[in-house]
Amino acid sequence: MLFPRRIRHDKMTTSVRLMRAIAAACRAEPALNAWYNSGAGARRLVKRIDIGIAIDTEGGLIVPVVRNEAHKLIEEGIARAKGK
Repeated sequence: MLFPRRIRHDKMTTSVRLMRAIAAACRAEPALNAWYNSGAGARRLVKRIDIGIAIDTEGGLIVPVVRNEAHKLIEEGIARAKGK
């Protein structure tokens, strides 16, 4: 085990809360969830909310992505963090 349970719990809870806050912000303000095509000078709003959080590793950055908010995955993460 790399981290004591308490530390892992805190880090997981923070990440889950961050993902939920980002998803809520994107639902409240759809302009936050958009693609910008500089060649066409156009912005495209996206209904589906995918969240990626960069993680620094010895081999470089990796970005796991939670697709379409994955409510179930986020709720499972909360339950796991609480030890349920």
